Amino acid sequence: MAQWQLSETIYTALSMSAQARQYQLQAQTLSAQCEGMHRQADIMAERIRYEYEQHIHTLECIAEAFEVSLYHNRCASQQLTQLCVGITHQLSALTQYLTDSQMSAEQLVQLNVLLQTLHQQQSALIASHGLMGEHSVDIYRSSGQAIEQLYHS
Repeated sequence: MAQWQLSETIYTALSMSAQARQYQLQAQTLSAQCEGMHRQADIMAERIRYEYEQHIHTLECIAEAFEVSLYHNRCASQQLTQLCVGITHQLSALTQYLTDSQMSAEQLVQLNVLLQTLHQQQSALIASHGLMGEHSVDIYRSSGQAIEQLYHS
């Protein structure tokens, strides 16, 4: 009976030793998997950080281009406004001149041609001013589309 107990004790000890070894191997496997997952997470975090920086850079470029476009539109708009004001003053001066002086028929025809030319120039400037406003809206829309593409990529 003592030998049977000894045999059972040895079997139990061997079984426990095998289980401990199996547990140790599983723990090592889990540790290796955990390290692998941490490396993958670090790689993914780095990729996300890189993409974020790329998106921010793209947004900054869009914002800068939009700012430059608006600045140029503002300058062009101011120039157009000044030209319109100048033409309006010339038209007023010519109108005043026509009403104040006695002119020959030839002079009246020349002034009439000049008035029509100034009026056409003024109309063209006003139309250009309107197109610039549309251009600003187009820039705004295209920057919005570029931002949407960033978020969908």
